[in-house]
Amino acid sequence: MGTPSINDERVNPLVASRWNQDTVGYPRVLCYNYYTPKNYVSGCVATAMAQVIRYWQHPTTGIGVYSHDIVVDGVGQSANTRGGDGAGGAYNWSIMPLTPNGSTPEASRQMIGALLYDCGVTVEMSYSSSGSGASTYDTSIRLKDRFGYANSVYTQGTELTTGGLLNRIVNPNLDLGCPTILSIRNDKNQGHAIIADGYGYNSSTMYHHLNMGWGGSQDAWYNLPNVDEPNYGFSKVQAAVYNIFVSGTGEIISGRVLNHDGTPAQGINVTATSASGSWSDATNDKGIYAIKVPVPASSASYSVSCAGAAAPVSVQVGRSGFSSCGNVWGADLSLNTPNTPPSLNPIGNITIQAGQTITFTIDATDPDPAQTPEFSATGE
Repeated sequence: MGTPSINDERVNPLVASRWNQDTVGYPRVLCYNYYTPKNYVSGCVATAMAQVIRYWQHPTTGIGVYSHDIVVDGVGQSANTRGGDGAGGAYNWSIMPLTPNGSTPEASRQMIGALLYDCGVTVEMSYSSSGSGASTYDTSIRLKDRFGYANSVYTQGTELTTGGLLNRIVNPNLDLGCPTILSIRNDKNQGHAIIADGYGYNSSTMYHHLNMGWGGSQDAWYNLPNVDEPNYGFSKVQAAVYNIFVSGTGEIISGRVLNHDGTPAQGINVTATSASGSWSDATNDKGIYAIKVPVPASSASYSVSCAGAAAPVSVQVGRSGFSSCGNVWGADLSLNTPNTPPSLNPIGNITIQAGQTITFTIDATDPDPAQTPEFSATGE
């Protein structure tokens, strides 16, 4: 089962929206399915896609009107994108609440519904009273050619479940602040599209935070590939849409910088250098850095380094595609200078009369700001 919390969050959940696929409130009112054919559910692929788009609040201009083939109750038909105004115009992100309810104004529910509808139309959704479905493969394409994203990659394969490919896909993106879309499946071949938006550890076991697209229900930390929520019990990750960038293309190198005592080193500038140039990023409070580097023709060697590190790390960046991922995760560096303990600044002698209460300040000089000075005192 998923757990509501873990004891070592490396990347806190990025996606704040808790969107679903149909109506909201009691009595129920239209929202995510506001514009879907016959007000059928929007479909999990559309909900996952729309929440990532809402996270980035991109595009900022209209998407235009495009015609796509959809299926309604088994019958094919054409449908046009709406945009935010029904004519392909811009979406109004400011009126799309992260957790809509029955009191949410109709204009806001319509705006959310328009985005969900456009996502469904562009991935050529099959709508029916028993559910709506589409392929996550189309998500990667349509983010670029319909919603104006500069980069998006689709990868599938058994190694997402059985090998190390999943962490190379998901974790560098989360280190960079980019949610990823995952396609998961159970032993009955039932599928679902979700968002991975955080990762960390419970003791030494890695967990990922998942937004399940069910209005917040079952959003939790899971030990992938097991998404053992009580309804379906998913056990496989079959595909991912990742490296979703609003601007620029690239692959990602990420890792941590640790102090000599194993604590995270914040504010350390890390540089990745190849034959074609250098790119850098500063570590955050978890010691994490994430560097977006150019997509190589096939692969490229990088030396990852920072001032004070015991040694640079050599990594090989590949080219992400249908069955491979070029990202690098876990390019960690260790500083070879031991932490210097803080030293108390002198305060001089203070005379106190019996029964007297005084207030005074003690401070310290700390060459390593990540440390917290600790004080103890005795008196008579």
